[in-house]
Amino acid sequence: KRKELIDKQFKDADDAQKQADELKAQYQSELEDVEQEKKQILVDARADAKKEYNKIIDRAQGDADRIKSDARAAAEFETLKARRAVKEELAALAMETAEKVIGESASPELDSDLYDKFLNESSDES
Repeated sequence: KRKELIDKQFKDADDAQKQADELKAQYQSELEDVEQEKKQILVDARADAKKEYNKIIDRAQGDADRIKSDARAAAEFETLKARRAVKEELAALAMETAEKVIGESASPELDSDLYDKFLNESSDES
């Protein structure tokens, strides 16, 4: 009877050991799954961050290009405006000079002809 008791205790110990080994294997498997999931989450997070970074860079580059283009257009507009103002001022000076040279013989028709001629010549030169 004592032998049976000892055999039963060994069998119970073996069963407990097997159950512990199975639980350990199950725990180890779950731990590996969690580790793999963690790695995948990190990979996905890095990929998402890279996409967002590229989106921000592309948007910033587009904004910079648009700002440069707007600045160029504004500069060209201001240059044309300044040239036009200079031409008009030169035309007015030319008219004043012509009036002084011509004196009393000036007429509105002659003024207009001289002004048109000056504008045509100055626009041909630019």
